[in-house]
Amino acid sequence: MNFESLNETQLHHLDTVTDPVAMAARFATYVNELAPDCTVENCAIEKIYYRATQSCTVLYRVVMKNGADTQLQQWFFGKVFPHKRARKRFDEIATQSGAAHALEIPHEPAWPPFSFWPDLDMVVWSFPHDPKMDWLARMVDLEFIQTTINSAPADFGLTSGWRVETVHFDRVKYMPGKRCVLRYHVDFNGPQGEKCRRTFYSKTYHDAKSRYHFEVLRAAYEHSRTQASFMQIPRPIRHLEEVNTFWQEEWRGHALIDALPNLDWQKLFPRLAIALADLHRSTMPGLRNGPDLSDALKTAADDAAELMLLAPHLREAISAWIDLLSAQQTALAQQTLPSATTHGAIRVEQMLIREQELALIDFDALALGDPLSDVAEFIASLQFLELSHGWPRVSLAAAQELFAATYAEHVPWPCDRKRLAWYALAFLISKMFLAVKNLDRRALQQLESAGMIIGDNWAACLME
Repeated sequence: MNFESLNETQLHHLDTVTDPVAMAARFATYVNELAPDCTVENCAIEKIYYRATQSCTVLYRVVMKNGADTQLQQWFFGKVFPHKRARKRFDEIATQSGAAHALEIPHEPAWPPFSFWPDLDMVVWSFPHDPKMDWLARMVDLEFIQTTINSAPADFGLTSGWRVETVHFDRVKYMPGKRCVLRYHVDFNGPQGEKCRRTFYSKTYHDAKSRYHFEVLRAAYEHSRTQASFMQIPRPIRHLEEVNTFWQEEWRGHALIDALPNLDWQKLFPRLAIALADLHRSTMPGLRNGPDLSDALKTAADDAAELMLLAPHLREAISAWIDLLSAQQTALAQQTLPSATTHGAIRVEQMLIREQELALIDFDALALGDPLSDVAEFIASLQFLELSHGWPRVSLAAAQELFAATYAEHVPWPCDRKRLAWYALAFLISKMFLAVKNLDRRALQQLESAGMIIGDNWAACLME
């Protein structure tokens, strides 16, 4: 399957808006009109949300240089509509937004909140303007950040005599309408003229569940401090109720997924398995109930239905997988497993490394649930690296076997291979759908080959 095989009939500019080179030229024109002293150096596409024939949202990170030779970065996210609806949708958005005005961010151009690009049938928003998170603007209000920090310097290990001198921020990760992660660098002045710097992250949500996420993160952090075998967790600092945001200390390291090719997998994956087993054996207060077999099947079936619409030539195989999952669910539900503390999104993409130290991030899905769902999620994500990163299947298979075997040695409950296969197949279906939804060109090229082989192998395991 490739990008062109989607046969999109309504979004006529899909190929252009998902081409970073073409969009760099388009943004160069836009930037020149609004900020003539800035020139565009690069345009990267960080996220795509594709809904066939309906819309496509694309997040761009545009790198510029101003007249003072200072590099600037800005997020823009555009939403493409069918040509007949595009102008109407823009008018509706303008009406709903009311008197929205450009925000002043120090040393940055004042970008319009949103604009209409008729040549692409696209509405373009500039960060921090977000129709579903209007409080996001406060997170780039440096006076607000400074006042909040000064109200409790003890949160940063400082006495009341310390005051913020300067604050600046970096754009880290953004999911328009859902979440936003920023990194702040804060310089302090002490009561005796001392100076120090603190760096921390903020994570802003689209709803008030940020409080729950903060509390479970704090519980996980306290647990990590008592368990030498568990990975480190950056310290949660504070929850800001009025902006659905929490702050968390920086953990200086590198993304584990980037370092993987240069690491000793024979040592790394047993270590990761032991850390996950430790999490599953732990007890944390206040956790919600996570998804069970029925929930996992519903998610897989819903994603499969969407996937089959987008890739009808895969319908027969995907439909057979869903039928198999449905047939096996009842028997698996009779098995007795403890309700354990589960991460809910355990992947190498959620891990950091610093020399020999490892850290785990993003505990939004932490819950009480089936521990083998975590194991299967990790394995399925590992396998999918063949599609998304082109890593060799043999090496990934050896890593997953080592991980699963080590995990089984460190938990008191049985690790039934069929149960793992059931979850892994369900997760694979969702990952294949996400590859299409996110228009992951590299993964799309492998869906019909590597993706189907992985799925058929799990299906064969279920039928043994």
